[in-house]
Amino acid sequence: MYLETERVYLRRFNTGDEIFMFELDSNPLVTKYVGGKQLCMSEYKTYVDSFVDFYKRGKHCGFYKAFLKEDDSFIGWFHLRPERSAPDDFTLLELGYRLKQQYWNKGYATEVSLKIIDKAFAILDATVVSAITLVDNSASARVMEKVGMKFTNKLLYMDQFECVRYAIEKNK
Repeated sequence: MYLETERVYLRRFNTGDEIFMFELDSNPLVTKYVGGKQLCMSEYKTYVDSFVDFYKRGKHCGFYKAFLKEDDSFIGWFHLRPERSAPDDFTLLELGYRLKQQYWNKGYATEVSLKIIDKAFAILDATVVSAITLVDNSASARVMEKVGMKFTNKLLYMDQFECVRYAIEKNK
């Protein structure tokens, strides 16, 4: 197990876990703020294979499946990884998450994000944890604010998405 909170636990993705991502992205509302489309199973397999390869870097970062403790239901995923602008800098980490719609507005994103940030600072020696979201994804921005992040800037993510970046520094 990678991490656990009062209600949720995170586990590594394994080869063959692409069905979790396919299922999550089958709801257009879930993908609305991340490109708006579901990929084909082979594309999710490629992603999962890259997650598994990333774990081999041994930095305790990556993408993790999220499950409810009460019934082991898959609720989505979270990630902690170096920012795309500095892919080898493990002191500057980016937090991300995607949850199934039925688990929105229940505090799971905030609960798990707080624990991930604590881990990033206390165990992984990160100095900054950031998160980005599309400009009009106010629900995700609210989570970022609830966990203590502050708006830093707007950016064009992957050369196509107008986003906002939030961040929190260690000991702030």
